[in-house]
Amino acid sequence: AMTDARLRAPSFNRAALVCRAVESVLAAIEPGDEIIVVDDGSSDDTVARLASFGDRVRVVFSSHRGAGAARNHGIRVAANPLIAFLDSDDTWMPDKLALQRALMESRPDILFSFSDFVSREPTGDYARQLRRWHHDPRSWDDILGPGVAYSSVAPLPPGRDDFRVHVGDLYLSEMQRDYVATFTLVVRADKAGDALRFSEDVATFEDWECFARLARAGKAAYLDCETAWQYGHAGPRLTDAAALDRALSRLRILERVWGADPEFLKQHEAEYREVGRK
Repeated sequence: AMTDARLRAPSFNRAALVCRAVESVLAAIEPGDEIIVVDDGSSDDTVARLASFGDRVRVVFSSHRGAGAARNHGIRVAANPLIAFLDSDDTWMPDKLALQRALMESRPDILFSFSDFVSREPTGDYARQLRRWHHDPRSWDDILGPGVAYSSVAPLPPGRDDFRVHVGDLYLSEMQRDYVATFTLVVRADKAGDALRFSEDVATFEDWECFARLARAGKAAYLDCETAWQYGHAGPRLTDAAALDRALSRLRILERVWGADPEFLKQHEAEYREVGRK
């Protein structure tokens, strides 16, 4: 069962970009995998362009309700036990799924895995971009747990240099900073249950609530390598949001996840209040 995975990608008026994303997934999947593209009410020619892929891609439709609702719609229609995510303006590296699938097959205690990524800008490629997101100077040994060589857990794909994998409890750390890039995530949907859902009532950070609930539900694995490219472009991005919207969204999620967890607050109330003051 663990050989099947689903890609779920939201897209809104991204006809010029979405085919590039789909092509990168076609290069990474195996027989039995399915690509699901959620068209979040596009008014451009997204559907016509996706038709060129024939039955290799399943397109589902939703009204224009934003990234969180689109991702949740894709989760609901997916049936395979592993789900991976890709936004329509980014791409995967060809061995991304092979790396994470093999790791999670070897370690059934891992609920979800994620990795670093490369930022592809008009001025060039910029490696190791995840640290620019979370701004945590600590090592991954301290953030998540002691690292081990990937090759000691699962076979390396051809051409991939060895790297370290860190497995542990991300729940406290994820409250303090956001470490997970959605387009690098692979999760056991059959084990995550209700934890695998994105916020639909916030202006931004809809993915942070999902990662928080996943981290509470089970172990995380960080692959200390890059498995995807994030593209810079002139159009709107999910990361664009006004400062007030960002602050209000973070507070709402902080309160209803960690703030509504009495067992967590017994041990970490000081850390919780510190994050709320930032």
